[in-house]
Amino acid sequence: MKKIVLKDLLIDTALSFSANFSQLLQLSLPLLLIISFADYFSVQSDQQTNLFAYLWWIISLITFCLLSSALIMFLSQVEYGQTISAKDSIISSIVYVPSIFFIYLLTFCFLIAMVKFMNLAGQSPLSALFFPTVIALVYAILKSSFAIYFIVLEDLTPLKAIIKSFRYTKGYISSIIVASFCFAIPIAIAQIFYKLLIKSLAVFNPLLSIGGEVFFSFLFILLHICIFKIFCISFSHYPGEPTAKDLS
Repeated sequence: MKKIVLKDLLIDTALSFSANFSQLLQLSLPLLLIISFADYFSVQSDQQTNLFAYLWWIISLITFCLLSSALIMFLSQVEYGQTISAKDSIISSIVYVPSIFFIYLLTFCFLIAMVKFMNLAGQSPLSALFFPTVIALVYAILKSSFAIYFIVLEDLTPLKAIIKSFRYTKGYISSIIVASFCFAIPIAIAQIFYKLLIKSLAVFNPLLSIGGEVFFSFLFILLHICIFKIFCISFSHYPGEPTAKDLS
């Protein structure tokens, strides 16, 4: 296992983000707009009928899956010195959406199960199992971090991708956690302040809300790039190397 120097990883991530800024913007902006509008309408619909709220939520999740797949496709090309347009990245990624949807849905179910267990644990003998169960669920989610990369880069089924992810994340969980916090916490704090600012100014323009969501969601691509680089480092210590998708 190669030791990851956090400083070098963060700098490499920032450099990769800035070097490919325009391409990343072209790839992600249309999809982020769809996701943000879908999330906005999901909240609005929830006040009227749950059916439309769920429909918009599904649209948002499917689009997010497409964005994740397209980013992996694009980053794999960049990592190995190849070029691919934003349009080709998106089109080539559509086939992987169902599998990635399954991964994210499974993760969502784990989180729901965690919340439900938290509610039950305080009112039953299950309280003794609360912390072990939460830790196990969080650990399972972290160990599955590389699953979406294996789905796109090796055409694996969700189950096989999760199994392989458990193997390849060995020794890299701490790096994934620390790197995630380095990007996620500052961006999340800035996003909270932005929402508080809009609320304090009594500005109810939905475009400001949606625009803010798009902006901060775009910044979260930094986290995606960082985890992908950890994935590549992990992969380099096993037979074979991750290769860019052959799109010819």
